[in-house]
Amino acid sequence: MIITRAEIRSLIRMTIREALSQQDLEDVRQTAHLVHMGQKRRDDTPYISHPEAVYDITAAFYPGDKPAQMLALLHDTLEDAEKAGNVSKAEAYKMIQASIHDEEKLAQINNALQLLTHDKSIPYNEYLQSALFNRLAGRVKISDLIHNLSHNPSERQIQKYKTALRGIKIPPHISRAQLSALYKITGDVGE
Repeated sequence: MIITRAEIRSLIRMTIREALSQQDLEDVRQTAHLVHMGQKRRDDTPYISHPEAVYDITAAFYPGDKPAQMLALLHDTLEDAEKAGNVSKAEAYKMIQASIHDEEKLAQINNALQLLTHDKSIPYNEYLQSALFNRLAGRVKISDLIHNLSHNPSERQIQKYKTALRGIKIPPHISRAQLSALYKITGDVGE
């Protein structure tokens, strides 16, 4: 079997991308841990357990989507940076920029992260619809909802999510299996 120079170059580029991607994932994980350090969930568990769970859910439904997996770890960092008090929102943003070396993935993640950072002046159903129509943000947001609804949700939280989900259109880049998992939790039947 003869391998051409172009094929060798392609294999080298792919190997480098995979190595960088794995290192980026670890850098992103460390960024999320630092931003959420000391922060607690409502049930007093360490907050980082939530982004880690959202990562696990996203990886289970989209095993080949490394940008979505990285975004899952980061999805609350900008929204929560100043709540936790470890770093400012600007510092968290700079850390994210330094964590991801693939410029194309970084741009995708930055865009999706902005969509997932909920501006409270925007009604929740509008925020949710906007997030879902971005491929990365949508996949992560559904994973976020799955975890939030399966981890000690308040009655208010359950109603908020159910109401918002009934009033929006789910785009085709959200897997049917992921939606089924969400609807199983909410007790609703998907479209």
